[in-house]
Amino acid sequence: MSKSLLNHLTRLNNFYLASLLFLITLFCYSNTFWNGLFFDDEHFIYNNQAVKSFDINNLFGKSLVSGGGKLSNYYRPVLFSGFSIEYQLLKDNGFIYHFDSFIIHTAGGIVLFLLLLKLFKNKSLSFLTALLFLIHPVQTEAVAYISGRGDPLSFLFIVLSLYASMTKKMKITILSLVCFILALLSKEIALMTPGLIFLVILFSQEKLSGNAIKKSIIRTLPYALLAGGYFLLRLTVLNFDNTLNFYKTTTAYSSSLFVRLSTFFNLLPTYIGLLGFPKNLFMERDEEVQIITSPTFSSVLSVLGLMTGVALGVLKRKTSPVILFSFLWIGITFIPTSGIIPINGIFYEHFLYFPSVGFFLLFSFIWLWLYRKSPQKLIFCLDFLLVIIILLLSLRTIARNGEWHDPITFYNQTLSHVQSPRAYNNLAMVYAENGDNKNAIANYKKAIKLQDTYAESHYNLGNSYFALNDTMSAEAEYKAALKIDPAFYLAYIKLFSMYKITQNQQGIGFVETGLKQLGTYNPQFLDLLKQLKKTP
Repeated sequence: MSKSLLNHLTRLNNFYLASLLFLITLFCYSNTFWNGLFFDDEHFIYNNQAVKSFDINNLFGKSLVSGGGKLSNYYRPVLFSGFSIEYQLLKDNGFIYHFDSFIIHTAGGIVLFLLLLKLFKNKSLSFLTALLFLIHPVQTEAVAYISGRGDPLSFLFIVLSLYASMTKKMKITILSLVCFILALLSKEIALMTPGLIFLVILFSQEKLSGNAIKKSIIRTLPYALLAGGYFLLRLTVLNFDNTLNFYKTTTAYSSSLFVRLSTFFNLLPTYIGLLGFPKNLFMERDEEVQIITSPTFSSVLSVLGLMTGVALGVLKRKTSPVILFSFLWIGITFIPTSGIIPINGIFYEHFLYFPSVGFFLLFSFIWLWLYRKSPQKLIFCLDFLLVIIILLLSLRTIARNGEWHDPITFYNQTLSHVQSPRAYNNLAMVYAENGDNKNAIANYKKAIKLQDTYAESHYNLGNSYFALNDTMSAEAEYKAALKIDPAFYLAYIKLFSMYKITQNQQGIGFVETGLKQLGTYNPQFLDLLKQLKKTP
């Protein structure tokens, strides 16, 4: 391997290698800087009053979208404080958000490089792993999508915490714990950090012995206690919307751990396929996920593959500790999204953001093994192939970032892969905002046809009809919204306005009756009725 491209490259000092990682990542993500804000960015940023006003009490005392008038289980004050600072600087200009997401992602990759270098003392291995992590197109869902920043931000704080945890000095340990707290306040997925802390401390020791395991457990305890304290707060003071009730209704998936794990292991080859051949990348993958209630060939093969990998890692732990480390990293980082915890989501590309490190580390280890076993002529071919792989991944990332450029491009690209009612509804909203209500109506109808369970879809459809002066159709859609959700007060406001203009006393009576009935449970509806009556 002495004459390989990677070997020549990694003779550079760490500063130059970090600079190279930065420049290559900049090449891949610079075309995101002019992308806009859309999708969940509406609730997370530009229509979120807590973000717009930099309200510390709301940012740290309430759920992440409370400022947008919605309930949520999520609590990410560090993430949302960042959004708020950006909003104070450039309002909803997309540049600052996308540039900062690029910086956060790149910083996480550079710290990952330093962490792996400190662990395994191999520059080639560490550099190639970090490079693949930074440029792989599967990461775009977490980087090009601003509301997906929780993953890169928490990752950055986690790898900083891991790096600092390898030092026994008290001041550095305190810094590591602070980084862990910041990771928790960036995204809940950071609860897995104690497992990674244990893993890193264990592999930083000279021998993987019983005594090393004991020492690693002791040094991991402060992180475990912090995680337990955070979890307790989420059950009590920071319980915003029944934190443990991840699904509103009971389904075969939500009620059975076996079904959730069977589904995950059945999807694992698809995850691996996205890493190996990232051609078809799109959001809303849950729409095409098949819930698995009994073992399949894919799920059994996935379980056997993981078990074989761990067993091989255990056997080779002395000569090749990277193998065991990679499989354990994959196992730990997949826990939050594997179905063990019934989160309200089954399959997203950003679920690979953390586990991808283990896969890239394993790939890099195998690639370097091929270098060591190959004659010089074959090494030249491997170098050429590696450059082609890196170039293709970079170009695919750039292309995928282009699909995140604006909402119409993004939603149409999503719908070319999957029939998603949410994508149709959101695309229709964009058309409506642009004054193209005919296209908006067509797409709202497609959304409703696919899944007629959302009051918002009927309400939005009613608004488009109203904009075209079709008041009869608008009235029907507003009432359809109330049939789905009798407490959807926005529909009452629209109906009252329509009835007052046309002096429809029967219609006004319908609104008054509905709000009075709701007022028996929530006095705010009676206040709303009083305000409506006062409007000229």
